Amino acid sequence: MKQNTFLNRTTHSIIAILISLLLIQGCARGPKWVDSDWRGYNDSVVDVANQELLLNIVRLRYNDYPGVLKIGSVTAQRSWSVNGSLGGTIPEGGPDTLSAGIGGLRSERPTVSFLTGSKDIVNKTLAPLSLESLYLASYLEWPAATYWPLMVKSMNGVKNAPEGGGPIPTGPPHFSEFFELAQTVKQLQDNNLIEFGRIEKLVPISSRIDDSTLTAAESREAAEAGYVYKESDRPNELVLNRKSQVSVIRFSRQAIGTPQHAKFVELLDLDPSMLVLELEPAFEGQLQESSQNRKSLQVGLRSLIEIMFLVSKGVQVPECHLTCNLAPSEDVGTDWQMILGGFRVLSCDKKPTCASVAVCYRGCWFYIADNDQDSKTTFFFLKLIYDAQVQGGGAENLPVLTLPL
Repeated sequence: MKQNTFLNRTTHSIIAILISLLLIQGCARGPKWVDSDWRGYNDSVVDVANQELLLNIVRLRYNDYPGVLKIGSVTAQRSWSVNGSLGGTIPEGGPDTLSAGIGGLRSERPTVSFLTGSKDIVNKTLAPLSLESLYLASYLEWPAATYWPLMVKSMNGVKNAPEGGGPIPTGPPHFSEFFELAQTVKQLQDNNLIEFGRIEKLVPISSRIDDSTLTAAESREAAEAGYVYKESDRPNELVLNRKSQVSVIRFSRQAIGTPQHAKFVELLDLDPSMLVLELEPAFEGQLQESSQNRKSLQVGLRSLIEIMFLVSKGVQVPECHLTCNLAPSEDVGTDWQMILGGFRVLSCDKKPTCASVAVCYRGCWFYIADNDQDSKTTFFFLKLIYDAQVQGGGAENLPVLTLPL
């Protein structure tokens, strides 16, 4: 009887110790699971996003339709199952024996939801970039010689390979003057003679009104809403104005008279005395006669799909695909690298081992070499534009990752 009592107490003690150790181990592992799982999912999401962008660039080189599949949410569920065993014998006249065992099984079931392309995404892909994008690129201290050729299609009538925004053109692209312009801006930037900035401007939004009819309450109400009444070009008349931030290019006074400033003014038909030039969107009017001594810059920007078509000229298509006419051939002597800044997507038969990003398409591997810094820089810049246009939105549109502890 004493032996049975001793065995029951020993059994309970062992079971309690095993359960306590299991619970302590589970609590200790919780924070480590978050750290390891976060990194794994983060790397996967980044890799998939980079592969999607590269895949769409390659598709456009083949004149194939691109596709967008956004990650909506990632949910991981983890479960544990624990089992244990305990046995013992109490032989007559012999020592007691006791055996125990414990086991567990861990399982994880990640669930990923995707969002297909919508009308809004299509519109953002086709719409020209905003001047805000051009300003932000300059604010990040990117050299104009890098992002101007990609983003800008024309400036004051100076064309930058508008043919590059679609399939392989039948004739040579027109970009020699713009390439000279971009190099001139780079020299001005290197000498700290030019900068890109923002100024506040009053934009008229109403017709003229008699100043005698404006009450103090109306004037105060307009000011509280961010509007200002200003005198018009006629006496005793006012115009309601809205405050607006506009992008500008500023020259230092030391730039006036330099060969680079003279070339900039000559190429863009500008007033040489202007130190501040406002950037205005140019959607039409490119066929009009150019006017001398312009006081602003009419900037035509590419859309995202045009930029992707442009960089697709840097994809190396296998010779067998060109022979079979699976992808259009380029004209001999056309050097797109002057615009692309060295951006290249290489191809090979087997999965590359030294790639920054790689995708398989039409039986071949296309990749950006990990040691090709020019291509990686251009791809990084393009990814920023791609995310701003396609993956754009506030925090409410970001993927949600839920990890159980």
